[in-house]
Amino acid sequence: MLIVAHNELVIEDATCVYLGLWCVQQQKSNTHDENTHVLNRTPISLEERFKRNNFADEVIEKLLPDLAAALNTVHQTQHSIQFWRICTGYWLSIFVDAVYERWLCASAISETADTYTLEESGQNLGSVIPESTLSFNLLAQSTEWNRAVYETILRDFPNVNMLPAAVDEMETAPSARVEPRRQALSLLRAIESVSNTLSRLGAFSLCTTYLSRRQEMLLALSLKSFPRYWTSTKRFNFDSEKRNELRIKDDGESEFESFVRKILVEQIPKSFVEGFAAISKATQPRRPKVIFTSNLHLWNDEFSIWAAHQRENGTKLAISQHGGLNGQGLFPTRAEYHENKIADCHLPWGWKSESQSSRNIPALINVGKMRFDDQSKAERLLLITDCTYRYGRKPWVTTMDNDTYIGDLQGFVGQLKPDIRSNVVVRLHHHSALYDADHAERWRSFDPGIVLDEGEASIDKLRANSRIAVCTTLGTSEIEQFGRNFPTLLMLNPSTHPIRSDCHELFSLMKQVGLLHESPQAAAMHIESIWTDTNRWWNQDDVQAVVKQYLARFGRESDHPLREIRKTLKTISRS
Repeated sequence: MLIVAHNELVIEDATCVYLGLWCVQQQKSNTHDENTHVLNRTPISLEERFKRNNFADEVIEKLLPDLAAALNTVHQTQHSIQFWRICTGYWLSIFVDAVYERWLCASAISETADTYTLEESGQNLGSVIPESTLSFNLLAQSTEWNRAVYETILRDFPNVNMLPAAVDEMETAPSARVEPRRQALSLLRAIESVSNTLSRLGAFSLCTTYLSRRQEMLLALSLKSFPRYWTSTKRFNFDSEKRNELRIKDDGESEFESFVRKILVEQIPKSFVEGFAAISKATQPRRPKVIFTSNLHLWNDEFSIWAAHQRENGTKLAISQHGGLNGQGLFPTRAEYHENKIADCHLPWGWKSESQSSRNIPALINVGKMRFDDQSKAERLLLITDCTYRYGRKPWVTTMDNDTYIGDLQGFVGQLKPDIRSNVVVRLHHHSALYDADHAERWRSFDPGIVLDEGEASIDKLRANSRIAVCTTLGTSEIEQFGRNFPTLLMLNPSTHPIRSDCHELFSLMKQVGLLHESPQAAAMHIESIWTDTNRWWNQDDVQAVVKQYLARFGRESDHPLREIRKTLKTISRS
């Protein structure tokens, strides 16, 4: 019998078949360990990744016009495709990626010569509808959503016989975990409320800009405005009538496109179906000349719907860079893909030439921040890690990349001399408990005495007690630390963190001066060679020259950053 549970496929007769290595890692029982077969174990080449990424792009672009038409019909509106792209485009792209990865994994079952029987879980996709774009990120990491998706896919395979669930089907809450949101103090809420009221009077709307609160307020005041603060997406009750009115053509040009069209109606977040009218009504007042944000368009659907309405009325949408992977990673992120499609003007921190649709601004994350001086007397080595996600978020299996990444981190720590290793602080991503399967557990198993920070302490406090930091992914940390003169090196495995071809020359220079290492061994050896005086290495002319080149490309500095940003936003308002 074939059983689906936590994404693992178990044949009770003699062979235990798993869809991938992530199933083995999550399987609690070792009953079938002697006779197991694991599918989807072959690493995906870069060429194949590009192929899958491009295919997903094509599916997204084919779906968007039909999704826009369906939502216009339900809401009795005539909004443009671009309006609905601003609202739903980011969710649609990450949804297609997630479903495509699971489709490809499940397809390995149809390619075998065996016949299986699948005992269903009693859930369906209708019981795991995302509340919003933000909640989908968490939902896609839940067992419930993944089981429902895999069962829906396998149900159409001719070599899989479906066995009804042993229990009656029931609606199930997708997860008890909730995406953490900022808990503001009463006084802070009051200040935000006043600022939101006053922001309606200005020509510029600043919303989650990546500047500190003080710098954001100073910029807003210089534009005769006030910042606007947004809360997380509200919850809306399921409306079967509205859902039944949604109609999307299911005649895709490929089997996958036809499948994703079939399940799309059930999976559109409630904020765009049940909640759209209420959100539109509540957010309509106010017509600024320019809306400026860094990442609010990626998680707050109220903001996205409001911004889409304002843009239809002539408002310009300016979106700044909000991390370091954009412009460096070989594969554009879905955030980068989405922003390039919806922004009237994109504002990178240095890596694009100026044009009407792209204007260069200083790195927002460093504006107004104090620079570090001599850290060589501090005791700690700060190892900054990233999320790996328990279920795939790309159109290819990432389990092997994740294992390589964690292995590199622990390999680096394991090769340090005892006196250095005892001073390591491992900084987990602040969302690791939500998205990662077992980072904290794996670190404690690796070294019970390891000092872990699970994303709770202030990163500046950790820096203050550290003489050097090791960044292990392309993100925001290295830009912030380089810009604030904090001794930092990068450890990036080319197989897990491939870079764009136009970055090769710069990254080669970084390797020459010790700023970049491609293996745990090389990084550990370099740390040991400079540990007694990290400041001396950091301040060498050749090291500082390459740091400046990196910042000029990805984290530009400025003597008058707010003045520059103000000038840029005014130019956009007149364009």
